[in-house]
Amino acid sequence: MTDLSNDAQELAKLGQNLREAEEAFQAADRAEDEARRTRTNALNRLNDHQKELDAFIEKLKAASPSAGDWKQRARAMRGESSHG
Repeated sequence: MTDLSNDAQELAKLGQNLREAEEAFQAADRAEDEARRTRTNALNRLNDHQKELDAFIEKLKAASPSAGDWKQRARAMRGESSHG
């Protein structure tokens, strides 16, 4: 015959282990959500800075001398003659 006292203690311990595991999972789940938000915010910031840099480079290209490579490439991409 089994000892009911030991069985009750084991059941209580198993229940406690389950509660602790559930709490750990919930904490990890919240941390994952926060990490995802942090990553998204960082990616958005990166993209914003890349767009700013792209716009600045386009400004530099637009102001470059017409004989320079930047203007020549822009004309070639538009299918224009490089001689005007």
